[in-house]
Amino acid sequence: MSLDILTIKDFRNIESFELKLSPGFNQITGPNGAGKTSILEAIYVLSRGRSFRSSDVRHQIRRQQPFFEITARTEDSKLIGMRKSSSQVVARFNQQPVTRLSDIAEHLPVFAITPNSHQLLEGVPDIRRRFLDWGLFHVEHSYWKQIQLYNRILKQRNAALKMRDNSARHWDQQLTESAAIITSMRDSFIEKINQQFQTVVEQLMGEKKVRLAYAPGWDSKCLLLTEALNDKLSLDQERGFTSVGPHRCELKISINNRSIKDTLSRGQQKVVAIALIVAQVVYISSVTQKRPVLLIDDIPSELDSKHLQSLVAFLDDVNAQKIITSVHPIKELEEYTSTLFHVEHGSLGAS
Repeated sequence: MSLDILTIKDFRNIESFELKLSPGFNQITGPNGAGKTSILEAIYVLSRGRSFRSSDVRHQIRRQQPFFEITARTEDSKLIGMRKSSSQVVARFNQQPVTRLSDIAEHLPVFAITPNSHQLLEGVPDIRRRFLDWGLFHVEHSYWKQIQLYNRILKQRNAALKMRDNSARHWDQQLTESAAIITSMRDSFIEKINQQFQTVVEQLMGEKKVRLAYAPGWDSKCLLLTEALNDKLSLDQERGFTSVGPHRCELKISINNRSIKDTLSRGQQKVVAIALIVAQVVYISSVTQKRPVLLIDDIPSELDSKHLQSLVAFLDDVNAQKIITSVHPIKELEEYTSTLFHVEHGSLGAS
């Protein structure tokens, strides 16, 4: 659900302030280093429990303070709070203690477009696997439990592989059964967001034959997973880990049946990465009762005016809360209703 009131205390360079956000477009302006990105980061941390900037919580806590606090009231009047120090995390949802941060994430789906979003295309496959997992977490209630089950079985099989005997075979059937469920969910999810993805790409770039495809983590055209596990057994025993399965899956993105890395410029790849994140937001908002929060950091530096105008026009029809940072007010947003905030030195100024 979108955020109504957001309060941040002792996070990065922010001592304390409160925002009253609108359910549609929100602009946060200010000079570089003022704290704009820190606001987005705080929202991301509140939802996901981790930052999109740094994994070291000490960098997130304001200097000489013991912890930071982030609290929010959602549009449906739910209260969310998190206090985090270098050694402890305390989270609450509707004034009740939260033991699993995924409980907050389930209610508050947050997605981020940042200057590093191109890593979704250029980075290691694990980044794309996390992208799939986060999307499926919100639309398939059983998915997360199935992932946890698969990982437990995988851990047992890897331990057995290190014994270098035949005990690893004991786990093959269970691993295969769990893998089949995960692969089916992922394949279906990609098929469904593919249409949204192509629509967004066409809106931003014109007609381009860009498509998504799922490689399950083994050569499924030639082998069943059980056969692939058996085929790789000797090699896996030498290495001590399972080399095939959903944990090695890949989300492939191509244009005219060629890899986009070989076809598109760096700028075009950024547009495709943005389109992929937006497509996921659109799909989740269309099939669930949730209203995602889309964080967009410094987008004028990522897109030229033409692409930015196309993106804003598309997002205006998306059932999501949009929170966008930039140095100056975005002229492409002038014809749309938006709430404007100005930040300087970690404090709210006159907008």
